[in-house]
Order: sequence, then structure tokens, then C-alpha cells
Amino acid sequence: MDTLIRRKSTGTPKELAEKLNISERWLYIFLDELRSELNCPIRYDRRQRSYVYEIPGRVTIGFKSEMVN
Repeated sequence: MDTLIRRKSTGTPKELAEKLNISERWLYIFLDELRSELNCPIRYDRRQRSYVYEIPGRVTIGFKSEMVN
């Protein structure tokens, strides 16, 4: 989803939900969580027909090992 947002190619909410293979309802829940928990500046731009970040950035969620080699 982050890549689609950065490329400004998510499409409408319905299209994005289909691309992610989730319901629109789950899409809205997920977007609300990103906004509230991770402070992601995501908004829908009707002119571009895509979700966009209001400021340049990316979402990075993952696991980083703390093992020292």
C-alpha cells in the first residue's frame, strides 16, 4: 500500500481495497489506524483519484534482529 500511495496510484477506495484483497470497511479501519497510531499524513486526493502523503515519506514496518555478529 505504501508504494501505491507514494506513486499516487491507489485509485479510488474501492479500487485500493480490491488491489489489497480486503473490504472497503477494512481499508478505512486500516487507514484510520495508520493515521492515529503512526501519525501517517494520508489523505485522499479526488483530483488525482489516489491516496497521497501530505508530506514526503514512507511507512516502514518490519522486524530488525538485535543479534550481534
